[in-house]
Amino acid sequence: MLKSDVNAYIGDFGAYQLRVFVVVFFLGMFSTDSIQIVFIGAGMPHWCRVPELDRLPDDVQKNVAIPPGLLRYGPFTPSYGLAV
Repeated sequence: MLKSDVNAYIGDFGAYQLRVFVVVFFLGMFSTDSIQIVFIGAGMPHWCRVPELDRLPDDVQKNVAIPPGLLRYGPFTPSYGLAV
């Protein structure tokens, strides 16, 4: 079956198809704003800079600054004077 046979069976590209295409195209353009949160809203692994630990390597800073067993970030006031 050729493409022209299929077009004859289902109909050619007319005014209705053009309207559907334009509506879907513009709705797709405006919906990308709501889809972007998937890419920019993800939680990024990070830790806060602690000036007292600047002279230590990064992996040691993480081990000292993030207490073991703390899965979520929350209020935490450690004393870094003992670690340095």
